[in-house]
Amino acid sequence: MADGVNWGEGARVAARSAVQGSIEYLNSAIFGIHQVTSTKEIFISLIRSFWEAHKYILQVGGALSTLTVAIVLPVQGSKQSIVCCCNVGDSLGYIFSKDNIVREITTASHDVTLMRDMRDALGALGPVYGDKPEMSNLTLSMSYVDEGDIVFLTSDGISDNFDPVVGKFAEAASSSSNSAAVSGNTSNSNASTNKHQTNQAPERKNIKPLLAPKRQNRSAPMLALGGTSELQPSNTNHPLPRPDRKVPVPVRKTVAHSAGVQEKNYGSKYVTRSKTFIEPVARRSNNVGVKTTSSPRSLPQVTAQQRHVLTLLRIADLLVYGINGSLRPCTNAKQLCQLLIDFVSCITAAKRKLLEQRELYYKVVTGPDGVRKEVPYTAHEHKVIRKRMVDGTTFSLLPGKLDHASIVAYTVRRRPEAIESTPEHII
Repeated sequence: MADGVNWGEGARVAARSAVQGSIEYLNSAIFGIHQVTSTKEIFISLIRSFWEAHKYILQVGGALSTLTVAIVLPVQGSKQSIVCCCNVGDSLGYIFSKDNIVREITTASHDVTLMRDMRDALGALGPVYGDKPEMSNLTLSMSYVDEGDIVFLTSDGISDNFDPVVGKFAEAASSSSNSAAVSGNTSNSNASTNKHQTNQAPERKNIKPLLAPKRQNRSAPMLALGGTSELQPSNTNHPLPRPDRKVPVPVRKTVAHSAGVQEKNYGSKYVTRSKTFIEPVARRSNNVGVKTTSSPRSLPQVTAQQRHVLTLLRIADLLVYGINGSLRPCTNAKQLCQLLIDFVSCITAAKRKLLEQRELYYKVVTGPDGVRKEVPYTAHEHKVIRKRMVDGTTFSLLPGKLDHASIVAYTVRRRPEAIESTPEHII
């Protein structure tokens, strides 16, 4: 799965080149003459395939692209299979198991305890810094799967639309009070800071969830705030160690984290999706977790961890009950892809309808003969009118995120008995 960063021919070429380069390398390294026999060899091949993908992008003059690659192979002496995944950027991977639970296998590529700016792709292949890529969130992940499980990879145009804040049924929890407390005590000693953290610890244990699921989903974990282990499905994610950069890089500025502060500052002008998806200017802020206004009918507030858990719950709910809640659980990869695409199409329908109005493209003028006719706007006029529409209140209140929506899925199958008895193709 590759997703070009921003619009244009360069992004399209970069995404296609990334897929082609990685697949061609893996076909020869893993499925060629030499047969791999361990997960170590698989992960080495995955990392090398990413560099091949990067070289392909440079050769064809492409722009930037994310990349996520997953390989499913059988395990020796077991009926289970294993998923080995490598990813750069915000294209995520998931597993929908037979017990109707969705778990993410790329969790380590993004910090679920921090409010993420969805404009930041987090990483990308291609000429980010000269001819060098941005691979700060390069992550290797591994998870076991059973026969009938569905492994699927999505672009952020799919996964972000399941976010409760994007779906407009919750708001990001405000962190302004915590920020004010920290700024007012910046001159305190480390001892007083530690004392403040110790005093706040008992209070955090009594915090209750701010938002409960609409209905109890027996197939998914319960929403809680007790700890990270309760909030995240269990899987094995091992991010690569990130070496210190030798030159200052303006991708993400490091922010000092004090007691209770959960903020992240994104300042990248290289891998930021400033033109990929349509969003009002008023909402384009680095302080994505700060609530600016309040009203008597405000939505429930959710923390960053709750947003992640609710995203998985919403995906699982869709795959089990369907969009209208009347379907049976999804059983194959084709049905899963169709359900996710249909959901994204439905949740973004109102925004697309606004932007597809004929009035945004044509104006009615009266000719010298008194006849009224439609004349297309110039490119500049259309840009101004479209910007006014996007920045308006109506558009900002509508749910959904308009972005590239791509998905690839695979249903895990049991290998034939003939293959089980041979040493080839076995990890």
